[in-house]
Amino acid sequence: MSAAGGTVRRRAAHSVVAAALALVVLGLAGLGAVEGLEWWGRPFPGFFVLANRLVPVAALPDWSAGVGDVFLAEVTAVAGVRVRDNGDVYRQVALRPPGTPIAYTFRRDGRTWEATFVSRRFGGSEALLLFGAYALNGLVFGLVAITVWVLRPDLLAARGNLVLGLTTAVYALTGALLYGAHPLALRLNVLAESLWPAAVVHFAFAFPRPHLAARRRLAVALAWGASLAIAAVFQAVVFDIPRAVPVGNLCFVNVGGVLFVFAWRMWREYRRGTPLERTKIRVVVLAAVPGVVFPAILFTLSGVTGGQLSVTSAAFTAFLFPLGLAYAIVRHDLFEIDTMVRRLVHWVVLTGVTMLLYSALLAAVSWLLHQPGSSDPLPLHLSLAGVVVLLLPLRDRVQRIVDRVCFRPTYDARGILEATSVTFASTLDVARIAAIAVERADEALCLEAGALYLREPGGAFRAAGVHRVALGGVSAVAADHPAIARLAEGRAVAWYDDDAALGAPPPLGSVTSELLVPMTFRDGLLGFLALGPRRSRRYYAGEDVQFLRTLASQTAISILHARSYEELHSLTVTLEQKVVERTAELNHANAELREAVARQSGAYRELQQSQEKLIRAEKLATLGRLAAGVAHEVSTPLGAALASLRVARELIQEYAASIGDPSVGLEDHRELARELDTVARRAEQWTEKAAHFILAVKAHTRGCARTPASTFDVNRVVRETEVLLQHQLRAASCALRVAVDPATPQVRGDPTKLGQILTNLVTNGIDAYEEAGRTGQIDVRAAREGDGVTITVSDWGCGIATEHLAHVWEELFTTKPPGRGTGLGLAIVRDLVTNHFGGTITVDSTRGVGTTFTITLPAAAEPSARTAA
Repeated sequence: MSAAGGTVRRRAAHSVVAAALALVVLGLAGLGAVEGLEWWGRPFPGFFVLANRLVPVAALPDWSAGVGDVFLAEVTAVAGVRVRDNGDVYRQVALRPPGTPIAYTFRRDGRTWEATFVSRRFGGSEALLLFGAYALNGLVFGLVAITVWVLRPDLLAARGNLVLGLTTAVYALTGALLYGAHPLALRLNVLAESLWPAAVVHFAFAFPRPHLAARRRLAVALAWGASLAIAAVFQAVVFDIPRAVPVGNLCFVNVGGVLFVFAWRMWREYRRGTPLERTKIRVVVLAAVPGVVFPAILFTLSGVTGGQLSVTSAAFTAFLFPLGLAYAIVRHDLFEIDTMVRRLVHWVVLTGVTMLLYSALLAAVSWLLHQPGSSDPLPLHLSLAGVVVLLLPLRDRVQRIVDRVCFRPTYDARGILEATSVTFASTLDVARIAAIAVERADEALCLEAGALYLREPGGAFRAAGVHRVALGGVSAVAADHPAIARLAEGRAVAWYDDDAALGAPPPLGSVTSELLVPMTFRDGLLGFLALGPRRSRRYYAGEDVQFLRTLASQTAISILHARSYEELHSLTVTLEQKVVERTAELNHANAELREAVARQSGAYRELQQSQEKLIRAEKLATLGRLAAGVAHEVSTPLGAALASLRVARELIQEYAASIGDPSVGLEDHRELARELDTVARRAEQWTEKAAHFILAVKAHTRGCARTPASTFDVNRVVRETEVLLQHQLRAASCALRVAVDPATPQVRGDPTKLGQILTNLVTNGIDAYEEAGRTGQIDVRAAREGDGVTITVSDWGCGIATEHLAHVWEELFTTKPPGRGTGLGLAIVRDLVTNHFGGTITVDSTRGVGTTFTITLPAAAEPSARTAA
């Protein structure tokens, strides 16, 4: 956690510093833009003057003639008026209208003289050419260096480039402020000029790779020491012209010496470096041609043609130098950098040819119009039109010529690929195709050894074809090899830069692989070409990789085609045999199927019979459990009826004895009749009660035989069940609460089966209370729900465990102790609900809380609907 936190803090600090540097660069560019806008439309002498009154080496070709004679001279007076700084010079010029000849007094090397120059008005094109060029190049140098440092802060080359880019950016951006009254801008500019050689040395010892730390630190320290000493002296004498000029010349000498050291370092690194490092150096050199050499040539040609050649293009080529540096630092792919070198060569040659063509057209048009040295824009426009017309065809022609001269391969890639395609078409042997592919690669590139690896079913890669090496001398490559991940991305892998992240290269006999080229098909890695060093000792270039990629693609398609043909041939050869085997198997399977269908039909009939027997057995078992209740329920009302009859007999005897007795009056006869009536009614009630119970038992036993379906009242069946189970409920000290909705619709089916369902569920509730060791209440509710009837049976006994809920409907599954349950009750209940009534039943139970069974039955059709049906 501490290491991760430290990394996060370093990245945050790095981002803050980068943002601050970018704001400084953008701020200086903004000040330069404001300065350029202030100069627009302003009168000036026809040359620039610095804050220390020195005339800088900066002018456009069409400014006043003779300006070069006063470069690096000090302006002491304007029209006889002494001046203290450049602000006084510009104010004296502003007092006169543009186009006025003004005399200036100059001093240089102890000599004083006067010269007259015609004042001018500073135009928009001049502001764009001067201040725009400063801003463009300063921004590109500074921001590109900061971006490279943000992308690769771990590289010494990125840090060296940051120092070089920021120093150059400060020098360019403060250059736009030199010509105004800004003494601080002058000090910053000369400071950047003094430190720029040290920044070059710093970068030279960090690019393309750092060397020994002690030597690098010593060289960089000496360079910074010398530059800081010059900078300190320059800051002290910057406003003392006689002493400032020699120090400035010393800066130029320092710059020249450092550039010589830089060139020597690049040449030495080019000779001793790896192919990747040499390619990076070529990028820097090629970027310096349009970025440094071309602007110098352009300014020279502009002076030769009398200012007719615009120097605006210089601002659009100088930025290529920092871009080339950035590309060479950030990229680590040899073949992408090699492609960049090729494009740079095309661009540089095209730029040079275009510049020469432009100069020639300009000279020809000026000669034809007899306006040499004229500032009339017509020659310029005609020349530009000619260049624009010829640019596109010229670009294609130049690219073909450069490719033919500089990048022409030593082999005929197109011819080799065409011959390979013909050879591949004549064979369907995978091993032969692999060998041919490696042979063609050797024919083009002259390899010391090569092999073609193919993926095996296990994921590893094994050599299928080799060249100049024994097949046994090429070991397999594991699927987790670090290079396989890059190959799967479609990237060629090379070990030129000794990248440790790639792992050890696969051995090819006595040599090792230098280049792996993937063979992919439909985003999958089929295999790869492994190529050893070239016998010419040249490294593989971007054109070679393009050729090998095309060869690998052809090989992949041919191998897939050969494998498909082998599979198809194998299927064709064995097709008839498989058809015969499949036909015999099918006949045998049909016979077995017929037997299985017959056995299944018999089993189904046996199952139906067994199910009916199980239902009857469960019914009889339920009746057996109710036998004690039947005896009790019938004997009690019969005993009461017999007692009432005995009382009636005694009353009859008493009545018979009273006949003719004079002491028995009319009222006594009436009292005797009332008592006799009461006894008779009581006997009748007890008899009806017994008869009602017998009818309920008789209705329940009708389920033992098949009963045709009919429409019946659900509430009546619920009430009958309540009467039937009264004895069991009293024996278990449980109460049954029945709640029925009068609007409950009728149901189609056998009412005795519904009675059997309810009896099983209520009996299970009584058992649940007994298992829980307590008594309670059982609720039975019947009500309309939608187009059907919903019946719920709820108890608050022991409940059912969660792991048993999924098995309660299975036959012979029970949680009751032995002798208490058969495991058939709920299975029969679900079968009756679903198969007989076409309804559903669900259970919701919580262990220790209680259980609720919910039955949903479809309502019977209305009489009108049944009649219509």
